[in-house]
Amino acid sequence: MKQLKDSLAHMHWADAGMWRALLACEAAHENERILSLSYHLHLVQHAFLHVWKEDAFEVPKADSFPALHDIAVWGKSFHPAAASWLETANPDAFDDEVTVPWSYQIKRMFDVVPGPVTLAETFTQVAMHTQYHRAQINMLLRALDGTPAHGDYISWIWLQRPEADWPAL
Repeated sequence: MKQLKDSLAHMHWADAGMWRALLACEAAHENERILSLSYHLHLVQHAFLHVWKEDAFEVPKADSFPALHDIAVWGKSFHPAAASWLETANPDAFDDEVTVPWSYQIKRMFDVVPGPVTLAETFTQVAMHTQYHRAQINMLLRALDGTPAHGDYISWIWLQRPEADWPAL
């Protein structure tokens, strides 16, 4: 359970750093790829949170967030909700299989029926998926002459697990 809590805390810290960097770069506010990736990154976080909570998820359309700032506010809201859920989660449940409603996409992409996945594995997926897209966003930010945020997990540990420092939203 400690590893899952650390993973979530790191994701929170790294997301906050990404948003500090993005919102500080004027060109990022109008970059369609950054808008799309940041929306997608947080969409996946929120979608998996609803899988974990076993409740329905109404997918908000990208145009529900007219500005980069709006995506940041929505993205930030994932973290306290996920931390609250993790605090009350049954530790024994992490080895249980879960149903991911969009797993049918694997069949379409690879012509293979998706194999089983555990709750813990979906948690790992969210952390890795988020890191992947933060890296893409950092590359785009650098191309816009912005300063990318540093979000390595090991750096977070070496920095003694600092709290997330979100920009003013």
